[in-house]
Amino acid sequence: MAKLTTAGNLKSAATALCIVMVLLVIWIGLRWNAPPLRLVRTGTEITVDVQTLGEYPTAVNHIRLSDVNQSAVLWEVQGDAQIHKFTLRMGENPASLCADHGLYRVVTPEGVERFVLRRGTTYRIELWGGKGLFPKRSATFLFNG
Repeated sequence: MAKLTTAGNLKSAATALCIVMVLLVIWIGLRWNAPPLRLVRTGTEITVDVQTLGEYPTAVNHIRLSDVNQSAVLWEVQGDAQIHKFTLRMGENPASLCADHGLYRVVTPEGVERFVLRRGTTYRIELWGGKGLFPKRSATFLFNG
């Protein structure tokens, strides 16, 4: 009787492990094109570093910056471009973004050349590297300097 219980437990554990592995492979497949994302803080600046392997430009086709507290999009660009990194500063920031290769178009703020980031505000940066909703990376940061 004890052997049957042990065999049943092993079979259940193996089935659960297989299910977890399949779900993990599916998740990795869905997020494969997500760009790398590292935030580097220097005083009143945040450098958004998206370099692949620390030195190569990465294809980023959509960037969105939101004010978390207000649930408002402050800045959004879309395009077919590659970048290494860009810097966000407390205070005024240019709405346009220069790419290493390709072009971005400003979606928000429409028709305005600058947007403002304020002290004590929490922001969320989102970057997409492929088609769909899953190849996305995001991070939250606070300007408190």
